[in-house]
Amino acid sequence: MRAACSPWAGTASTRGLQEAGLLTRPATTDRGRALPAHLTDEGHRRLAAARSAVYTIDQRMTDAVPEERLGQFLADLDRMAAALDG
Repeated sequence: MRAACSPWAGTASTRGLQEAGLLTRPATTDRGRALPAHLTDEGHRRLAAARSAVYTIDQRMTDAVPEERLGQFLADLDRMAAALDG
């Protein structure tokens, strides 16, 4: 999977996660240049907490949309997301 950011931004983000103790990577690899990355236990805990917070916010936002408009609202969000992919 490719990230939607520049190589520099990806490297900087990875380094920050490593320095925070949330991600580990080996110093070398026996295949190519890419180093595999793995979340630490704390990284998994933080990811779960962030995911839960996002789901809660998502639910609060969709609950604020009237039922009769929800289908169109979600379709509009899909179109906006697709526009970002292109």
